[in-house]
Amino acid sequence: MRHIVVWLAFLLVWGGISLSCGVTVEEIHGNPTCDSVCLGCYSELKIDPPKEGYSDDGTLFVNIFNVVKKSDGDWISFDWSSNIPVNVVLVKGGPSANAYYYDPPATGGNGLQAPRGKGISHITFCYCPPMQWVSVSGLSDLEITQRFIRQGNRYGSLGILRVVIVSSVNYTASVYYTYTIMSGSTSPFTGDPLSLQANSGTWYTIPEYPSSTTLPDFSGHPGIEMHFYPVRVDLSLLGDRDAGDVILFTVHVTVSASSP
Repeated sequence: MRHIVVWLAFLLVWGGISLSCGVTVEEIHGNPTCDSVCLGCYSELKIDPPKEGYSDDGTLFVNIFNVVKKSDGDWISFDWSSNIPVNVVLVKGGPSANAYYYDPPATGGNGLQAPRGKGISHITFCYCPPMQWVSVSGLSDLEITQRFIRQGNRYGSLGILRVVIVSSVNYTASVYYTYTIMSGSTSPFTGDPLSLQANSGTWYTIPEYPSSTTLPDFSGHPGIEMHFYPVRVDLSLLGDRDAGDVILFTVHVTVSASSP
């Protein structure tokens, strides 16, 4: 289970020229960084030299397109989009930079330029890392007896998996399992033995790490959601097991910001 908790900072926008609703631009002399705008408030993605297409730092994914260039190849302006909201974009050119403040934070912008038409030397995106939190609970132990097997049971219940996800951005939820042979035979499994049941009634196989699959039912949109999943083990896929074998299964749920 990955548990990510971050905090959000608020930006006080001052001065500058209002371009349109929610966007303000201010010229800052020198070579400003995100800490120049607000010390300790933001993470930053710097693209130096500027390039078209996708750039990322593992959290923020930015696409730069519609680039307008001078005859010598220097950039004049560009548009951008991102997977999570951006608070400030710094566009450096010549002895200063234009700071584009987005209030509220935005996932795109148009026609960004350096001051006074200078060629763009680099671009810096300032953002608050998304808040993402996941809680997993509810599974139980299962003892398989000879009587249980003689009754013709193929599946054993591992209880109800309860998953709660809180996210401030669009996300993807994934699930996988790991296991440890605590005692007994080390015979390999003949397939992935764990599966969970979605709200639709469909059973989905849970793959072993490093594979994973999308966790069903979650919308992937910002907010808080909770879902419950019956989880079972397919006894026919456990391989050649002996009496007294103990296997520890761990079901992992991860959540990550969606790429654009």
